[in-house]
Parts: sequence; C-alpha cells; structure tokens
Amino acid sequence: MVAALAWLLRALQEALTSLGRVWFFIPPAPPVSPPPPPPPPPGPAPGHPERLRPDVPLTEQEEALRRQLDDIALPDAIGEEKSPGA
Repeated sequence: MVAALAWLLRALQEALTSLGRVWFFIPPAPPVSPPPPPPPPPGPAPGHPERLRPDVPLTEQEEALRRQLDDIALPDAIGEEKSPGA
C-alpha cells in the first residue's frame, strides 16, 4: 500500500511539473559571457624608488643580471629541468 501511494505521488508530481512547464514557460537564462581579462599591472606605486622605463635600454649590469636569471634552471613544459647554460 505504501509503495503504491509513493508511486502515485511521484506520478502526480511529474504530471503537475509537466503541466506547469507548459503553462508557465520560463525561458532559460542567456549564456554568461566570460569576464574581460584584468588590465595589465600598472607598475610600481607612486613614490616607489624604482620606475619601469621600457624606452631606456638596460645597463651592462642589468643585462648581466637578466642573463643570470635566464640561466636559472626552470621546469620545462614536460616536467624536465632545463640545465644551466642550455
């Protein structure tokens, strides 16, 4: 008896849900577009002693430091390490 009542209530719920969808159609929400990418970082804050100057070439010391940083072993895209100087 309980199983028959449960079946009847489930069938009634499905029937009323279907009827409601026909009479009270709610269109699906429009697709959400991805948010725009964040703006590039503006650089150091005002009053900071360092300034970004892309129009000024690097000094010899700065270029040597950049080369040293490039030679640091970094993980490769496939998981292997790059050997220094390679």
